[in-house]
Amino acid sequence: MVAVNVHYTVGLAVMLLGTAVFVRAFVTDARNRTYHAILVGIAGIAAGAYVFMLLGIGFLTVEGNVVNLAKYGQWLLATPLLILYLGLLAGLDRGRIGLLIVLDVVVMGSGLVGELLAGPALTYGSFAVGSVAYIALIYMLTAGIREAVTDRPGAIVALFGKLRNLTLIIWTIYPVIWILSPAGLGVLEPTMQALLYTYADLIAKILFGAIALNSQTSLEQLPELDALSGFGVGPN
Repeated sequence: MVAVNVHYTVGLAVMLLGTAVFVRAFVTDARNRTYHAILVGIAGIAAGAYVFMLLGIGFLTVEGNVVNLAKYGQWLLATPLLILYLGLLAGLDRGRIGLLIVLDVVVMGSGLVGELLAGPALTYGSFAVGSVAYIALIYMLTAGIREAVTDRPGAIVALFGKLRNLTLIIWTIYPVIWILSPAGLGVLEPTMQALLYTYADLIAKILFGAIALNSQTSLEQLPELDALSGFGVGPN
């Protein structure tokens, strides 16, 4: 457990640092505050989850397998914010952003359900449901919204491509870790599983935010977002 906590401590420290950087951007860049608020939420939620993990809160044993509820909780809360950021950047209407978020929640929720259910048939059945939802999510984030994205300024198209590709690459690693974990084939030890999930989290959230902040001048080419008016994007 000590070795696992080392990885959780690194995860917490980097998430807190990222949160502080994103808060600073939120405070100093009023025009793009909605984008920065999303980044704060992503990193802040993840930091809170790592606090729970370090305190040993949110672990449930099912059929000898330890289910990390804090981990799934932060995925269910933070990954929709990643989708929201991408959707706003792409100029999607709220209906399509909502559909993307629903698919994302199905993907994340299926992983949790798969760990909570007893028996390989139910576990892998849940994994299959999540896989189908993930394929649909990949399609929507690529071919499904190509027309909307290409209507954006060139710098925004480039930024969206970087963030979308990073997200899809890292998110594709998560189910591989899951299938190799004790809940799946049992190839990975809990310590290695914690290491892989933690550093994948850091890339998916903190590197995502760092790339976004590094390109924040590109956001000047977009209309200012108003969080009080449904983000001011697209038709209802």
